Amino acid sequence: MSTILHSIFSVQKGKCRFNLKLSIITLVAFVVLSVTQFGMAAEVRNIILLIGDGMSTNQLESARIVKGAPLIVDALPVRHRAFNASADNAVTDSAAAATALATGERTNNGMIAVSPEGRNLRTVLQVAKDVGKRTGVVTTDAIHGATPGAFLANTASRSSSTIITEQAVFVSQPDVLLGGGMTAFNEIGALERLGSTDYTFVQTREQLLAWQPDGKPLLGLFATGAFAFAVERRATEPHLAEMVQVALNALANDDAGFFLMVESARIDSAGHSNLIRQSVYETLAFEEAIQVALEFAEKNPDTLVIITADHETGGLMAVPDASPQVMSKGVDVVTREIVTALNANPQADLRSLFAQYAGISHVESQAIQGTVSEFVSGVLSTRSFYYTTGGHTDLPVHVFAQGPEAEQLLSVNHLTDIGKLLHKWVQEGNGGHRP
Repeated sequence: MSTILHSIFSVQKGKCRFNLKLSIITLVAFVVLSVTQFGMAAEVRNIILLIGDGMSTNQLESARIVKGAPLIVDALPVRHRAFNASADNAVTDSAAAATALATGERTNNGMIAVSPEGRNLRTVLQVAKDVGKRTGVVTTDAIHGATPGAFLANTASRSSSTIITEQAVFVSQPDVLLGGGMTAFNEIGALERLGSTDYTFVQTREQLLAWQPDGKPLLGLFATGAFAFAVERRATEPHLAEMVQVALNALANDDAGFFLMVESARIDSAGHSNLIRQSVYETLAFEEAIQVALEFAEKNPDTLVIITADHETGGLMAVPDASPQVMSKGVDVVTREIVTALNANPQADLRSLFAQYAGISHVESQAIQGTVSEFVSGVLSTRSFYYTTGGHTDLPVHVFAQGPEAEQLLSVNHLTDIGKLLHKWVQEGNGGHRP
């Protein structure tokens, strides 16, 4: 900004000479640059917060390698990082991290929108409803999972699945609530009581895609617990991107705007189980959902899109010369392909088979130890990202954003800072009023 002001005003012998023509040109250029980079042409009316559970640097990098191109988030104007330690642990869990995002306050691991002392914390979803905005929660986890739970409920334990479900469906009642969790839903007899709400209830992908906005809130539960991994998706389970599109269709066209939280939950599950292939495709499915959000924002410039995570899971490590084929198919699958080809033609050149099936053009000379299958698997494993733990780590998470006020996210240090900004924006955005 100082450079711009220097261009507008030229100092000569202690006097300030104003160049009107230059000032107009420069200010217009500044406004255009600001709008191009950060989308500051409008106030924040709509907020779409997308959370990749368990996603940090190497989850993103492995997805880039398999995709063979940059990710959508790589081109966003705001690219930053945030720390995530909980109140009682340097390594946060999803409950404490989501609470930080939902409330702007730190709490202990395992607690859902409750302070370490047991005080209920106001969530951004609750505040959004209070100021007249429409609200939505979309997840590939059960709706009582730690991340959606921190936006929908207040309870001292993330394990209180029935309590979280009760509050989500019968207290918080977002305008759109899509995810899994039928088991807990049935345990509280929710289906029989759903008539006391205005919800339209859907249970299959087909029903969801056939649903048309009618002004009534929408509840969709598509799994007993969490969804299957994207590469193993059941026919009855919608894609995350499809749920986001339906949610946006339902929430749009309201003068007060909306707040929508979207969680890609199974990146975390893949990390806990050390499944790189599943992690990659969960991350790419998350990218499809991000694309839907950005396309909506392009048509609605008063929409702020934020992409972040709660924590990293699995201690995923990168390797040089990683093979997209190995990470997209999995070490076991490519091993079987190579061994099957070798059995069919024992005279085949093993190096050629590595090149054909794994895209590996160079294999270090070494004596074969164990079976041929063990040797092949060992070589392939050196060309795939690998995990170092089955738990969470203390790595910071990425923060990507585009839209009005997005540049404010460049100054955040911790997830709680994002939470505080979310509260500020939902109260000050168009159509809002302070409760």
